[in-house]
Amino acid sequence: MHPVGGDRISQCIICSISQFFGRRETTMNHEEQPGLLIRNSADIITVLDHNQTRVFVSESVTGITGYLPEELIGEPFDSLVIHPDDLIQVQEAIDRLIAVPEVQTRIVYRHRHKHDGYIYIETIATNLLNDPQIHGVLMSSRNCSEMILAEARLHTQIEDLKRRNTDLETIRTELITRIVTIEEQLREQIRDGQEKRVEIDQLLKQKDEFIYQLAHDLRTPLTPVVAMLPLLAIGIQDPDAKSLLEIFGTSIQNLQKMVEDIIYYSQLNKQFLITDYTTYSLLILIDEAIEANSFMAVQKELDIQVNIPEEITINASRAHARQLFSNLINNAVKYNVYKGLIRITAIRLKNGIEITIADTGIGIAETQIDRIWDEFTTGDMARKDPSSKGLGLPIVRQIISLHQGTIRVSSEGIGKGATFRIWFPDSPS
Repeated sequence: MHPVGGDRISQCIICSISQFFGRRETTMNHEEQPGLLIRNSADIITVLDHNQTRVFVSESVTGITGYLPEELIGEPFDSLVIHPDDLIQVQEAIDRLIAVPEVQTRIVYRHRHKHDGYIYIETIATNLLNDPQIHGVLMSSRNCSEMILAEARLHTQIEDLKRRNTDLETIRTELITRIVTIEEQLREQIRDGQEKRVEIDQLLKQKDEFIYQLAHDLRTPLTPVVAMLPLLAIGIQDPDAKSLLEIFGTSIQNLQKMVEDIIYYSQLNKQFLITDYTTYSLLILIDEAIEANSFMAVQKELDIQVNIPEEITINASRAHARQLFSNLINNAVKYNVYKGLIRITAIRLKNGIEITIADTGIGIAETQIDRIWDEFTTGDMARKDPSSKGLGLPIVRQIISLHQGTIRVSSEGIGKGATFRIWFPDSPS
């Protein structure tokens, strides 16, 4: 029970009802005006007395429910026309309304149609029992069957989307399982010796082709689902439906980001050299990467300290430079602790630039350090993240390799942070 602002029970309708019940000696034309306004209302106007008996029903009731006003006037509000399953909640709502003067409440229930089953009715009821002219509960009702049916269809569509999402997750699981299997086969082949190098290279090529093709196959069913989400969000009022749609949207966004990362990584693996070198200010690249990850950094209240001389520049690919540093900063932010610290420094060496990114995050177990470079893995369980695709650091390593640079990681163990050191040559050969 709550006040309702801006609804269809406007002040003019209440005023007209008051005039209709409280008119005195006026001319016939003035008497007819409020009645005419009520009769022309598309909604059903009903007035209940303190015993919850209908004392007035507008003529519009016939067009909506099939009943004549005189068939309902003098009858209690719950008499025969309200669906039995809705009767208790309607009665309780009216009881609560009558207990508090001058408030409004919204009730949705099934109302019997005289000739054709039940229809859904939305009613806005106002307690005007203390009004000196009305002395009753004023109710404005409309047929909302189409809206209820539309909500039911929406729930059906959401269930269908959930099934689609489950199918996509199944494909994702199959993808990861297949890749892990292929990688295990590769490791076994490596142990067998160099004589099988040709076969290993072929498996690597098949793996990359498989990953690339499967990513494209995943993108096809994702396209209509992503396009459908904004349309479903329009007009959703049911909190449960909205929550389900938000959860589904997050899952789809994570899956879509994974697909794009897979395609990007596959394209990197097919590239053999950099042809679009550009000179960048390293400080500007780092600042842009921090800004790209600022939302998560602010949430964790991280302290990010940057100590890079403005004059330091690097030669890097126009297509990959920003992705490289964004991924590195994202890793330092994502796996850091609340109110943690990130230090970013750079120095010029004799033949290149050394960049250090150190964090106070969850760290890496010694046995897992080498695994963080593997595709679709986040190392030990402490680094598991539902939104992580396990491709950020493999992408970083591949970009640095294309630049003929190196990257190393060190950590004293779980809970003791991690440090990444990247070396870029001044003049790649």
